[in-house]
Amino acid sequence: MMLYLDNASSMGPDSIAAERANVAEAKQPDAKKKPREGLNENYARELMELHTLGVNGGYTQADVTQVARVFTGWTVDQPQRGGGFTFNENRHEPGTKTVLGRKIKEDGEMEGREVLHMLATSPATAQFLSRKIAMRFVSDQPPQALVDRMAKAYLSSDGDISQVLRAMYRSPEFWSSDAYRAKVKTPNEFVVSALRAGDYDVQNFEPLANALQGMGMQLYGSVPPTGYNWQASTWVSTGALVNRMNFALQLAANKFPGVTTAWTQPSGSSQQPAPTLVSVPPAAAAPTPEAEEQRLESMLVAGGVNETTRAAVLQQFEAQGGRAIAPGKAMSPAAIERQDQLLAGLLLGSPEFQRR
Repeated sequence: MMLYLDNASSMGPDSIAAERANVAEAKQPDAKKKPREGLNENYARELMELHTLGVNGGYTQADVTQVARVFTGWTVDQPQRGGGFTFNENRHEPGTKTVLGRKIKEDGEMEGREVLHMLATSPATAQFLSRKIAMRFVSDQPPQALVDRMAKAYLSSDGDISQVLRAMYRSPEFWSSDAYRAKVKTPNEFVVSALRAGDYDVQNFEPLANALQGMGMQLYGSVPPTGYNWQASTWVSTGALVNRMNFALQLAANKFPGVTTAWTQPSGSSQQPAPTLVSVPPAAAAPTPEAEEQRLESMLVAGGVNETTRAAVLQQFEAQGGRAIAPGKAMSPAAIERQDQLLAGLLLGSPEFQRR
């Protein structure tokens, strides 16, 4: 963080290092001047905006500047060699600073620790972090009563996140019907949950990584320090939903090399079938799409789908030629598997599966 947000190169304008630089420059007035290091506010701003108080947490630009002065001298020892944190007294800005109306007396490295403690124990930080956690686990717009209860737990436990989570889990808002399936899965959650639901054997992760990139969530590809956004507005659009459905259909049909599963278990196979798989003889009466949809739905979608979704799945199944053989007629295991692949793909692309 010191390096990424430039605090390692931040230098107080009245520090010993700055004075030495001024003297050296004065001794060589005709020399080509190099860019001067100075105060850098990046770390101070992100510390308050992203990690503690939040953008509406009550701080001003003056506070940003003062916090930046506090953290001058906080740097990294020989970063090219993987060095760790170190405090350079010569780069530290001397004098008393005022942060959020509170005076921080000159105390070298301990000034930064005092500010960190002050920010970590602020009621604004309690609200900001509690809301972030509630948005992650409950809904994109969590109830204020829930956030207040979590913030109270944060402050009373000196920032113990396990206590904040416990307060969330024990809140009625967490268990309300409004919170059920209120969160849309990110592309990563969607792909991973589909693989788990279908009990896939994954020997090649490259097609999955490529699929995630196509959905806009490249692995380790988030540049901002905030990471990927967890809200539905980032991931839900007409094009995004089409991409998810196409992925689900391809995945269910074993179209990705090295990523396979079986929706039925051929009779006589040496493998033990999973409880949700159907064992079929070499030639069997074709199971009805309705029966197979029910079996696959119970296997893939926790809590099931509603009647509208179920009807849409069967309608799309018919529209895409799924009922190629009349029910009750002899049907090979391969044909039954193809039927199940289409049904499974439609269920993996259903609205209920898109939510968690």
